[in-house]
Amino acid sequence: LAAAPLFVPSPCTQFTNLGGPGSTDFGSDPGLAYDSGGTLFYSYIVVFVSTSAFNGVQGSELAVARSNNGGRTYPQVTYFAFTSGSGTNFNDKPLMTVDTSTGSPFRDRIYVAWDRATPGNKKQILLGRSSDHGSSFQISQVNTTLGAIGVVWLTSLLSPVLE
Repeated sequence: LAAAPLFVPSPCTQFTNLGGPGSTDFGSDPGLAYDSGGTLFYSYIVVFVSTSAFNGVQGSELAVARSNNGGRTYPQVTYFAFTSGSGTNFNDKPLMTVDTSTGSPFRDRIYVAWDRATPGNKKQILLGRSSDHGSSFQISQVNTTLGAIGVVWLTSLLSPVLE
């Protein structure tokens, strides 16, 4: 059986030019995930770059688009976690997943994790979660001020080990 074609649009076709005249907005670091009903979610970062006066990166934010037709169209896009500034204050490397576990109380919740570089090279690891099919995201920082993050390793399906 041949797989149905998957359509992934070029991100950032609906943005205003935050950097002002002569600026370019672009998308990067795409990710795809399906929920249990077959809705396709498409995540990426939006980078706002000013090309006038060589001002460089003016800000970044995350985006999650939703498609109910296998990616042919993405009529809903939610933008969140905007941060202004240059590369020293930047959202980067989003990874997305959707809980599709049959018995989960969080079934179809969307999770997007990413890192944010901040002044002084302090990294934040952030988590956005949506329980309304990507219409909104609640954001929390999941690493400590020391940079540590709690991890759960599953050594088997029945015995999680916390680190």
